[in-house]
Amino acid sequence: MSADILANVAVDAALGGGDAVLTYRLPHHLQRFIRAGQLVWVPLRRQRVQGIVLDMFTWPPESGIDAPDSSPPGYLVNPAELRDILDLADPEALLTPAQLRLARWLSAYYRTSFYTTLALMLPTGSTQQSETTWRASVDGLQTDLGTLPLGERGILYFLRQHGESTAGCLCRTARAWPAAARQPHEPPQNPP
Repeated sequence: MSADILANVAVDAALGGGDAVLTYRLPHHLQRFIRAGQLVWVPLRRQRVQGIVLDMFTWPPESGIDAPDSSPPGYLVNPAELRDILDLADPEALLTPAQLRLARWLSAYYRTSFYTTLALMLPTGSTQQSETTWRASVDGLQTDLGTLPLGERGILYFLRQHGESTAGCLCRTARAWPAAARQPHEPPQNPP
């Protein structure tokens, strides 16, 4: 059984119950590029948000090694249930260990989110807003396109061909579609 490399990431999101520090799996193609303090893109619900890697560790751990300090108490990991870090956001945006410690202190002292204090230390212009993404569901992949209204058919066809896409990309693509495909679908009216 090979060990997975996992990363605790402070995400730019408001999650109930405290700091938004989530664990993600580090895909093999990014392992050379990402380290603690790096600004990354991660999936969160149906969005793609920025986060800052706090620490990285292997799972299962070698004997005698516990999960990192940023992990929640009673921490249990099943890497198969974790989502992958999507990409490196900005290779120049790298915080030092001292900056990570200072941000944690500022977060506790001023009772603000951990990501907010971390973002203060990033280079100007390196952070961005989250992006809503769309992808075909399992049902959408199995649906016969011919049974759908024209507009829905075009969107689902695009998502099947291109995979997960941002809302902006879908809007730009939809502008090139015929006018009939851009009209919202209205359910049929029942005759009186």
